[in-house]
Formats: sequence, structure tokens, C-alpha cells
Amino acid sequence: MLVSSLAWAAMPMSIVRVVMTQVGFTSRESWTVIEFHFVGMYLPGFITGKLIADYGPKWEILVGIVIFVLALVLNFVAQEKDDNRNNLALWVIGLFTIGVAWNFCFTSATIWTTSLYKKLPHLKPRVQAANDACMFLFCGAWIASASYIFEAGGSGLDGWDVLNWVAFGLVGCKGVILLWDSQLGKNEAQKQPTNLQQEKTDPEIVMEET
Repeated sequence: MLVSSLAWAAMPMSIVRVVMTQVGFTSRESWTVIEFHFVGMYLPGFITGKLIADYGPKWEILVGIVIFVLALVLNFVAQEKDDNRNNLALWVIGLFTIGVAWNFCFTSATIWTTSLYKKLPHLKPRVQAANDACMFLFCGAWIASASYIFEAGGSGLDGWDVLNWVAFGLVGCKGVILLWDSQLGKNEAQKQPTNLQQEKTDPEIVMEET
């Protein structure tokens, strides 16, 4: 639930056209970056379902986090327009890669959410409603606050860097959630053999079996 929300929140696409205009790129060039970003968001959908089926949603979220980090590093090295160098490519690749990372994390988190009510199907409407509300709340909050964060950072490339540092923190939160869930899984796995051993040695259970 939180992973899908953070996947939306960690994308700095809402401010990218403003940044690019401030550093000398044309409106058409910034639109090209956004177009490639959308391609990155939805093109991997042809394979993400199979990857989730083969490796599980948590593995794909981890891959998405790694791609997010790579994309944000590319955003940090993005530069202002220079006619002597093709700086537009850095913006295109960075935003395209962020789109791919979003697809991996969001799709996997959506599948992961369904596991929350497998044993209690009557909770499905509540879980899905809570997931959607949380997701769009985070998304709306990020879009609304992105401009303030950008301006607080000094606008231009300085503001862009600050915005990407905040996105880094949100990606880190996804990693913490995965680690926390992994630890919970280990604790549950350790409890199960103990419970089985107690059942075997319980006199009442032994008498019932005999």
C-alpha cells in the first residue's frame, strides 16, 4: 500500500518542464522528455506481469528501487542547455528511467496489496479503498508541494537537485518497508517450527492422536 503511494510520490515529473525552460530548453524539448517519461511508465507493462509471476512482487519492487536510484543519479547530472553538447539526452534518459522504475514498483505493489486480504476476502473493498485513498493522497501532496520544494531550493538546477534529494528519501522509505517486511517474514518463519514442536509434545494432542 505504502510502496505504491511512494512510487507516485518519488517522480519529479510535475516540475520538469518548468526546470528545463529555466535552463534554456525549448517547450518542444521539454515535451519530448515528458513523452519519453510516459513511454517508460507504461511500456514495461508488457513484461512486468510475467516477471511478478516468476519472481514475486517483492523482488520486482527491489529492482524498481535500484532503477529509481539510477534514474535519480541521472537527474543529478542533468545540465542546462548547451548547443555544443547534447544535454537533452540526459533529461530524456533520466525521466524515461524514472518511468520504468515507477512501473516496476507500482505494478508490483498493487499485486502485493491483494495478498493482504487473501485469507479475509470480506476485507477486500476496505483494503482497496484504503490503498487508493493513500496512493492518490501521496500523489496529490507531492504534486502540490513539488513547486514549493523547487523554489525553496533556489529554482533552476539547484531547485531540481533539492527536489531529487527529497525523491531519494522517498525511495529510501520503500527500501525500509521491504526490509521491515523481510524481517517480519523471518520472525514468522522462526515461530512456525516452534509451534509445530509444541503441538507434537502437547499431551492433549498426543492423546487425541492415539
